[in-house]
Amino acid sequence: MKYPLNLIVFSVALLSSGVVLSADDGVSGEETWVVTGTRTERLLEDAPVRTEVISRELIDTLHARNVSEALKTVSGLMLKDIHGKGGQEVWLQGLDADRVLILVNGRPVTASTGSSVDVSQLATADIERIEIVKGATSALYGSSAMGGVVNIITRRPDKAFSLSVTADAGSYDQGNIGNSDLSLGGRAQDISSRYGQLNLGMNKGNWSAVLNGSVRDTDGYDLDLDTPGRDGLSGTKTNVSARLTYETLSGNEYFVEPSYYKEDTTAENLLFTPGVGYRDKTEVAERQHLDAGARFQFGEDKLALYLTQETFSDTTEKGDIRTAEQKILRGSVQWDTPLADNQLLTLGADLSQAELEQYLDKPTLTGYQRTEEIGNGTDNKSAELFVQNDIFLGSHWELLPGVRYQYDSDFGSHYTPKVNLSYTPDWLDAAEVRIRAGVGMGYRVPNLKERYYVFDHSNLGYMVMGNPDLQPERSDSYQIGAELSFPSGLSMDLSLYRNNLTDLITSASNADHPRSTPSVVIYEYLNIDRATITGAELALKGQWRHLLYWDTALTLMDTENASTGKQLTGRPQQQFKTGLTLKPGSGFSASLLGSYESKSFSDVDNKHYTPAWSTWDLKLNQQINPHLKVYLGVDNLADVTKDPSDPYDQGPHPGRFVYSGLRVDL
Repeated sequence: MKYPLNLIVFSVALLSSGVVLSADDGVSGEETWVVTGTRTERLLEDAPVRTEVISRELIDTLHARNVSEALKTVSGLMLKDIHGKGGQEVWLQGLDADRVLILVNGRPVTASTGSSVDVSQLATADIERIEIVKGATSALYGSSAMGGVVNIITRRPDKAFSLSVTADAGSYDQGNIGNSDLSLGGRAQDISSRYGQLNLGMNKGNWSAVLNGSVRDTDGYDLDLDTPGRDGLSGTKTNVSARLTYETLSGNEYFVEPSYYKEDTTAENLLFTPGVGYRDKTEVAERQHLDAGARFQFGEDKLALYLTQETFSDTTEKGDIRTAEQKILRGSVQWDTPLADNQLLTLGADLSQAELEQYLDKPTLTGYQRTEEIGNGTDNKSAELFVQNDIFLGSHWELLPGVRYQYDSDFGSHYTPKVNLSYTPDWLDAAEVRIRAGVGMGYRVPNLKERYYVFDHSNLGYMVMGNPDLQPERSDSYQIGAELSFPSGLSMDLSLYRNNLTDLITSASNADHPRSTPSVVIYEYLNIDRATITGAELALKGQWRHLLYWDTALTLMDTENASTGKQLTGRPQQQFKTGLTLKPGSGFSASLLGSYESKSFSDVDNKHYTPAWSTWDLKLNQQINPHLKVYLGVDNLADVTKDPSDPYDQGPHPGRFVYSGLRVDL
């Protein structure tokens, strides 16, 4: 297949042009603070809970337009398609997205598709860093954190005025559909994807304000142009967010943070009706979100109060019209107080209320007939209390016990304890050694969609069946790891983990289901009595003369449904990720990123599977001057894709994507 040569030639010429006035090619020497592992601020290297960080610098290097693209390089993390959507969800250590909590500034993001968060809906315009903590953190964050937490930390303005504008455009090469209004030649040179981002910050006295916006627009793509259907959605995704903050001289802070998201997408030619022909599926989703809160300082004590209100609506039309709306109201309080010189006690409470409504309008001769699919009796309330004590035992040991009490209106009360231990020995003069271990219990109640929803897309080739008899799931999580860091920048990190799961809730294809046919795959929610996930992660990172930076990570994972002896679905036994970045100076950088996953099964009987696959991405950046940067990228260099004719193949897609863009900072 040919690359869109005109686009590449134009972009390389742009990267090579101009006089370089100034650039910072080195790694920032600023210390990195993290909050996710303990819910209190800690230096990254001193955190007792293993925390991985994606910096703003890396987000820019990757040209990440959304959180899904920013997370691609994280070891042990998998990005999976969401059934019937164009988005992606996060899996950690073999636990799927229903058990991975996505936070923004420590506050949960509502699962826009019922039970998992679509991270492709979250823009990167205002992100300072992303923190990832793997393993059960239910004691700190509640029911959805059995597998870990991804915490998105937004940035604050540090200047009186700042403005950043980013724009890029790209092509899916031979995957272009051919309906673009912009082209540099034939179909393969169509400009089939456009992106724009704005970040405005102001800081004056005690007040600061931020306004962020981004728009992602695409014509879609296709893996097989000989078939009528299209594999990639066309449409627009828009994010707008703002933050207004007032900080007193004594350090108290008050803030309000509204945000809005809308996507309007079309899946072309998915439906065929005799006598009518092919029909599109359209979807319009909107999220209206409001955060407000305050932080107070009383000597060494700290108090934080948060309130969140969110409404999410989703309407899909494919002849019939399905509409869903969920409303979330949350309140949180956290108190941090020193008990002694070597102890920090954290107390907190979370209250939440969720409502989900869903109905289907089917066309009739006289109009539409409405059927309520999810309605009265499907709301849910919960109240949770948590406590944690951070105990420093001398200069080498740190102990972090905690427990959470949860009351759920449908499933009653439950306790989830955890304990973490960190040890920093003086074993080596030339390197720093840190050993971390953790044991925690996880607990998750089935959400409303898993219990009540019937997602009938049989005309698209699949259905997802809810199950009102689902039981809460439980897990025992064990983590141990060692990190070795040298002054030269070389570091090695080995982590071992084990999850023992009881009544694991999973969505899996079932070829024996009575409604299954050769043309319709049935996915259903069910409890697995007992399952285990055991794994190891080995990560290496280093640099040579501040010119060449490299990292590589190998993840090994073994899963088992203890009732059948079969492997759990969607979990590859091996994953390998690697990256090499060249920074020769003059503001230029080039990065080559690789990813490999071994075969993974798609059904509970292990009869169908996704074959092993590997992809490579290329990222080029040139800082022309302090105010202008240009960049070029080629995702999926080798154009490796899944088999579009196999409904069980969940391999890479889209194929090769070439793009170029620029960023202006004022």
